[in-house]
Amino acid sequence: MHERKMRMANLAHVFVALPGGWGTIDELAEILTWKQLGLIKQPVFLLNTLGFFDNLTNQFQKMTDEGFLRQSNLSFLSIVGHPSEIISKITQ
Repeated sequence: MHERKMRMANLAHVFVALPGGWGTIDELAEILTWKQLGLIKQPVFLLNTLGFFDNLTNQFQKMTDEGFLRQSNLSFLSIVGHPSEIISKITQ
């Protein structure tokens, strides 16, 4: 599984997490960790369609507020509500 993720990361120009389950959370956390460590430079988006990830993004903010996550590392993640926002951000 790790080799598959690394291959995807090497081929990707951007990362987008769509509403999903455990695999989505696992891959998002791994990509954000790699970004934090400087292993990847690509932008990372969370598509929060209809507020699907509201509780998760609240948890991210709590992690920051409690000192477990730096605000600068939280800023690696762009949270958007519609796919068109991703397109406009990556085509600027």
